[in-house]
Amino acid sequence: METFNFKETMPVPAQVRISMSQNIIDDCEPLVKVGDHVRVGQDIGLDKKFPDMPIYSSVSGTVAAIENYQMASGLTSNTVLIDTDGKQEPSPDLGTPKISSKEDLVKAIRKSGTIGTAGAAFLNHVNMDDLLSGKIDTLIINGTEYNRYSDLERHMILENSDNIIKTISCMDRFLDIKKYYICLDSSEKDAAAKMKYETRHNDLYNVDVVTLADNCPPGSDRVILYETTGEIAPPSSLVEDLGVAVTNINSMYYIGEYLRTGMPLVSKRLVVKGSAYRKEKEIIAPLGASIADISDFCGGYTSKPQKMYLGGAMLGRHIDSDKYPLEKNNNLILAYLEDHPGLREEIDCEDCKRCQHVCPEGLLPHKLYEAFENKDIATLKKLDIEKCSSCGRCSFVCPARKPLTFLHDVAKSYVRE
Repeated sequence: METFNFKETMPVPAQVRISMSQNIIDDCEPLVKVGDHVRVGQDIGLDKKFPDMPIYSSVSGTVAAIENYQMASGLTSNTVLIDTDGKQEPSPDLGTPKISSKEDLVKAIRKSGTIGTAGAAFLNHVNMDDLLSGKIDTLIINGTEYNRYSDLERHMILENSDNIIKTISCMDRFLDIKKYYICLDSSEKDAAAKMKYETRHNDLYNVDVVTLADNCPPGSDRVILYETTGEIAPPSSLVEDLGVAVTNINSMYYIGEYLRTGMPLVSKRLVVKGSAYRKEKEIIAPLGASIADISDFCGGYTSKPQKMYLGGAMLGRHIDSDKYPLEKNNNLILAYLEDHPGLREEIDCEDCKRCQHVCPEGLLPHKLYEAFENKDIATLKKLDIEKCSSCGRCSFVCPARKPLTFLHDVAKSYVRE
């Protein structure tokens, strides 16, 4: 099969800032102090609850500071600031993992650094426990693009499907998974053909490549389950309760890279796009690089951007600066000189109820928004805010450009408090 090369690799910047809260669990505690020399792939942060899920250094250099820093999400995180030396010396502790049991494989997945790589934190620590227990017998690998601005996962398949096949083969050998589905957009015929060829060529006959209508990203695990298998999960249940786990191409790709090379996720493939850039690119950048440094690698701005977004149409958010560091769940940076038709400013809710019609959980997102704005915890509970799966569909269709998914996530934290 034909191979492709879509990406460019960004040189190491002068500094990187590594967040200690990238695992979508608790903040990790720094394992280093100011003045320490660090190497690529070295553990620099540790979660005491999950010691086999560290935060890694993406560069070699010297720790310049350990400090709280406001991230693009608006939340403050403890961060490790590193002055790079340009040598990119790998940590001597790195090595290709030896896999001889399901416990070895699950530990390798955790240590690969892929926990929390996607916006919705696919393949989380709960999924890992289910894999160990044998509860999961079906794995859905979601390759549908979450926004209209990127073909990242398609490119990963076309350029290097070996990593994805490596992961599936290892899982098929050591885990209790009986059936795999790879879901792709119906427009991605070349990627679908590639995966069909590779799975058959590697004797993975329990893998089905499924194409889904690309009129709206599936988002919710329950929606993906239904569109892939026709099976319906009750709104109050998790797909794991049916023996199903959902991950994505992105995670499977980076797990395979770790299984082959022993290098955890220390750099991220992403798309840099928009009228403010001199050059639009698909690049590989070290985690912790600032958006400003990434922009400079793309030739800088033609003029000061009027609008910048981190992420796309589903879960992306407006950012007020390019000072923020790259995190492992960032796949897309958009910068525009003026208003973009797909990225307008918020306006008042028109009560059109489009969000209600597309919600896979049967919720009323516009009413949840009102309750959130009024800080009405009782109504949030009454409207079942906890059932929101953060799929992003409501944000995707909202003509008023309300960041409904993000606000629902904040509202859920209010209710839990």
